[in-house]
Amino acid sequence: YLLILYKTQEIGRIYLGRNETSICLIDIAFLPEFRNRGFGTQILKNLINEAQSTQKKITIHVENFNPAYNWYVKHGFQHIEDKGVYQYMEWYPKSR
Repeated sequence: YLLILYKTQEIGRIYLGRNETSICLIDIAFLPEFRNRGFGTQILKNLINEAQSTQKKITIHVENFNPAYNWYVKHGFQHIEDKGVYQYMEWYPKSR
């Protein structure tokens, strides 16, 4: 995992998996006082920029009760499959 820092303070963490064709966003979490302040959006935009420049898809499993599902849809993720307690989603790069 990687720590997410704001100035010098640890405010969250992110788990990623990478291979030749995709980036798996395993988990991202922030301390309560740093949620809904745009930090996650900025990190997701950076990840999308990386995926676009390397022509990789981004994959994620989102828990059914997680309100972030709509946040991912807003950022271009598509629902692929219902996996029981999770929804499997993917983001695809635009063709060059």
